[in-house]
Amino acid sequence: MPAGPVHAEAIDALVERLGVDPANGLDDAEAKTRIERDGRNELPPPPKPNWVKRFFLQFANPIVGTLLVAAVIALVDGARNTEEPILVRFGDATAILIIVAINAALGFYQERRAEAALDALQKMQVPNARVRRGGKVAVVAATELVAGDILELEAGDAIPADARLLQTANVAAEESALTGESVPVGKEANAPVADDATIGDRNNMVFLGTSIVRGRATAIVASTGPSTEIGKLSTLIQSAGQQKTPLEEKLESFGKRILWTCLGLSALLFVRGYFQGTQKLNVLLLEAVSLAVAAIPEGLPAITTITLALGMQRMAKRGAIIRKLAAVETLGAATVICTDKTGTLTQNEMTVREVFASGVSYSVTGVGYDPRGEIKDAKGEVVHVAGETLMNLLKTVALCNNATLDKVEGKWKVIGDPTEGALLTLAAKGGAPRESISAQVLKELPFDSDRKRM
Repeated sequence: MPAGPVHAEAIDALVERLGVDPANGLDDAEAKTRIERDGRNELPPPPKPNWVKRFFLQFANPIVGTLLVAAVIALVDGARNTEEPILVRFGDATAILIIVAINAALGFYQERRAEAALDALQKMQVPNARVRRGGKVAVVAATELVAGDILELEAGDAIPADARLLQTANVAAEESALTGESVPVGKEANAPVADDATIGDRNNMVFLGTSIVRGRATAIVASTGPSTEIGKLSTLIQSAGQQKTPLEEKLESFGKRILWTCLGLSALLFVRGYFQGTQKLNVLLLEAVSLAVAAIPEGLPAITTITLALGMQRMAKRGAIIRKLAAVETLGAATVICTDKTGTLTQNEMTVREVFASGVSYSVTGVGYDPRGEIKDAKGEVVHVAGETLMNLLKTVALCNNATLDKVEGKWKVIGDPTEGALLTLAAKGGAPRESISAQVLKELPFDSDRKRM
């Protein structure tokens, strides 16, 4: 066990404790042994009720419960009254049970579809990691990582586990998933970090759920799965109690009022008829049940479920998958949303809008990292052939750049720093994509926060 937190532990002591040679990494046999001992590098899924239980949970509604009670009473009364035709005797009970069954089936179907979509997304998201195994760099599934694995990281890589940095070269990481801030954080393997440093101040570590935006690094895996910082957050979220949505609270309150009102009126009608003595008990019971059935809005659960299901489908078309049917209404009931915008509501994309070169201003059109766009002069006319000064500027931003642009599934994305990606896009719009420039890089002075240049 470490004498203190991993970020404050000496690198030599950490390497010795984890039993690994940083130059060669673990061998496959040792990695397999550690997986069997510590488990796979994945977050434990939240416990799911079985489908039978989930189906019967659709009936956990006061209005539905009231309808079921009324249906049972109607069934009992219909069984006792043998004089009327069977459709008349069991008509009310049949109608109520059909409505309740349709309501439960529709809610169950929609929630199961959402669950299946979420499971499919999780299966699709299986990232890989570059590790040193037996002296060679290999690409393995991130779920196969174990404590002690040596990671090879570079710009654009998603961090597959919590790791302590061993070597760094101008490294910065984007940690908005943990800190909420999208501004890249500089990382340094030998940076001194206090024992009680917060996650945002642990500059000698990288964390699962974050990514490298600049530089290269070698790191040793310190924690996997539930032991990672994001795994701890996941455990806290799962341990939180289930909270009812505003719609569920309103329906429950409304259902209780209906239930007690109907029971009170039915009991009053039954007692009044009993003391008058003008009708038989079975007739009085039928009247009381008829009053209860008439007062209860049998169609309300079905109408509510259908409305929520339509909302769920519309949200799904917009890329939002909702696990629980009643949660569709929650956002509509919100009056105030408190959020940290940076790194949360933004898309983490940058676009060059204006260029200033040799006393001349230019405007740039286009969105995101798509190289389709135009450069216009101060008069709004398109610059088809860039002048010498502007072209030198475009070539400079293309060459002093470590990012790359890649088109994935029809959408342009940047691998590396978002600012450098925006500059690459600008160069392409001006007719100077990096691939077209014949130049050889002899030496690089990387960008840093002190010099503010590259």
